[in-house]
Amino acid sequence: MASISVHQEIIEKLHRAYKIKGYVTEESVFDAIIEHDLPLDEVDYVCDHLLSMGVIIRDASIENSDDDEDDYDRSQTDYDKLFQEVVEIDKSLAPFIDEIRQIKPPQHREWQNLMPQAKSDNLYAKQRIIEMYLRTVVKIALWHHQKYKIPLAETIQDGCVGLVIALDKYEVGRQDKFSTYAPWWIRQNIIRAAPALNPLMYIPVHVKDKLFSIYDILEQCYHCNQCDCNKICSEVLKAVSEKLGCSEDEAEEYINYLNTFESIEELIEKDESFFYDGCAAEEQIFINLNKKELKSTVAKILQTLKPREEKVILLRFGFIDGKEWTLEEVGNEFGLTRERIRQIEKKAFGKLRHASRSKILKWFVE
Repeated sequence: MASISVHQEIIEKLHRAYKIKGYVTEESVFDAIIEHDLPLDEVDYVCDHLLSMGVIIRDASIENSDDDEDDYDRSQTDYDKLFQEVVEIDKSLAPFIDEIRQIKPPQHREWQNLMPQAKSDNLYAKQRIIEMYLRTVVKIALWHHQKYKIPLAETIQDGCVGLVIALDKYEVGRQDKFSTYAPWWIRQNIIRAAPALNPLMYIPVHVKDKLFSIYDILEQCYHCNQCDCNKICSEVLKAVSEKLGCSEDEAEEYINYLNTFESIEELIEKDESFFYDGCAAEEQIFINLNKKELKSTVAKILQTLKPREEKVILLRFGFIDGKEWTLEEVGNEFGLTRERIRQIEKKAFGKLRHASRSKILKWFVE
């Protein structure tokens, strides 16, 4: 067997090459052995040592051969048909799709061999993993484009970012196969980056996630005989509330996020008096908005009182049914005397005058 110094020299040389390219080829190992006049049976020793250092040793024929007979594609998806569909939708994606067509599909256990190296910042391993799952990105992006009518090119781009995030967050030995882990992050990033289903309204990310999850239910709503343009049927409200695990009032709020808005210009063209018909003059609009905001603010402040105090105030000032109840009527509602209701009301007013509450209403009276 050759001296340790010769072996060390060969190993260090090959390791430097690995640092540059991210891998070494079997041919380069043989060349180094021959260059130092070592017998070929030393190849196993050198390769074992390199592998123990985490070096990736590739078959040179993978780079140089045009013969794909040894390659195989385990996917059951017809990617040729899928790629053609993408190009038909957006011709500007043709060069990108052509590049993906040339990428060798994931081979048996390949990701398992590459992943430890990728997590050790091996650039070749990272690049190979990203490239071989790009077609998964295209598949998922196409589905979202067709389902939600979001731009295909942007969706693919967002999916690629999701794939990079998946590789960054993947923990060897803790998650499932990367082929099942990555699609979750691809979809997640597509949804988070996608334009809102209602482009005229800013929708927070956590709300947008929920809206996409109820899209199918709302699609069916358009074919529901019980629904009209002014009211959402109880079946849809129930389905959405069950899906999101919320109340039907909250479900209605989520559905209203998706309401379409008419153009102000179009409304004016149809009826020039739309905003200026006496009762809807500009000043009146601001008054109405102010009243609505005041009512909402008062309701929130009243919720800080004890339940009985809150209800007494609500009844006394007509917040519930528009009718201002008398002390006697409120007393009958609670089974208490008129004087006791007056005391509860007085105590509630005392709390409402506290600076922590009164300063909230200051804006409305200035």
